[in-house]
Amino acid sequence: MAPLYFAMLALQGISKIMEGQAQAQAYEQQAENAQIAAERAREAADNEVRRVRREGVQSLGSATSAMGASGGIIDGSMLDMLRSAEMDIEEDIRITRLQGEREAEDYLNQVDYYQQAARASRMSGLLAGMTGGLGGFAAGKEQGII
Repeated sequence: MAPLYFAMLALQGISKIMEGQAQAQAYEQQAENAQIAAERAREAADNEVRRVRREGVQSLGSATSAMGASGGIIDGSMLDMLRSAEMDIEEDIRITRLQGEREAEDYLNQVDYYQQAARASRMSGLLAGMTGGLGGFAAGKEQGII
């Protein structure tokens, strides 16, 4: 009877350890997915920055051409307007880049969380397996099975 009881305790302990490992693997997959999402968020922000810059340059070029086509001299308030438009474009670029970086950081925080959860799941499974086995051993001894 005792060998069967020990086998049962061993299986229960191994089961708890395996549960912890499975949960840890699930968290690690989620961490990997969040890492990929962070990289994609940065890529999307870079693409958006390029788009904003391209459209801004086109807009400034069109405005400069229109001013030149009007036959007037580009000076004073016209130059101030172009400089202001250029600063607005750079501000849009800065904000776009910042938003992309914040989104990426949110995903990276998720990566950290999932990695910590994976470590905790492994440890929890190990401890549950050990304490269950020890508790079962003590109960078996108390009942005279061992």
